Amino acid sequence: MAYKKYLILGVLFFLLQCEKIFSQSFTYAFPDTIAYGEPVSGSALSCWVGDTITNISGSILDLDVIRVQDDCATPGWTSAFCFQTCQIPEIDSIRCTMAVGETVNMAVHLIITALPDSGTVLMKIKNASNPSEVIFQRFYGVSQLGLKANEESASRSSVTIYPSPVLAGNEFHMNITNTKSAGQNISLLVYNIYGNIVSALKNLKEGNNTLNLDLAAGIYSYSLTSSGSKFYSGKLIVFR
Repeated sequence: MAYKKYLILGVLFFLLQCEKIFSQSFTYAFPDTIAYGEPVSGSALSCWVGDTITNISGSILDLDVIRVQDDCATPGWTSAFCFQTCQIPEIDSIRCTMAVGETVNMAVHLIITALPDSGTVLMKIKNASNPSEVIFQRFYGVSQLGLKANEESASRSSVTIYPSPVLAGNEFHMNITNTKSAGQNISLLVYNIYGNIVSALKNLKEGNNTLNLDLAAGIYSYSLTSSGSKFYSGKLIVFR
């Protein structure tokens, strides 16, 4: 009887260990896998709202994040991705270490031309210690001319950032047009993904502004105000 008891306990222990070995080590959420926007040369269609990876393994986790298929089929388009840090378009893969319980925002940016078109990028996320634990996710971008585009452009403020994405630590240009407040000072607020203000500038003008915000690589949102009223908001992507 004692032998059977220890045998049963041994089998249960083995099954528990197997469950730990073969259990999932990370979870993922990709609700935002398609992005739409107007065809503006050098701008980015960004899939990133709510896109996350979470380490649930109970230990430090090494993940390989790989761009399996770039958007080379769409003329003039390219892509880049962010995971912990933002990569330049020439980088196809990185290895990242995630702490226990850490959640990381992931983003895929399709950098487009002035011609309406569509494109796709295929990403792969793999557990470096267990290559069988792998997921694939495809991201899409569509640039299209909106309805009544000429009428809208005549009445709507416009901002062009060049180069886009911005290289961390470098100057870039922000061209602001059609503010309906020519000659007035414009204020810029930049927010991180948690909604915290990370940079603030005053005394911008309508037209071309040369800026250096000294931001770390990542994805930011920004707003422009004049006379106390916000008239424009957008995204700012910074690569290292």
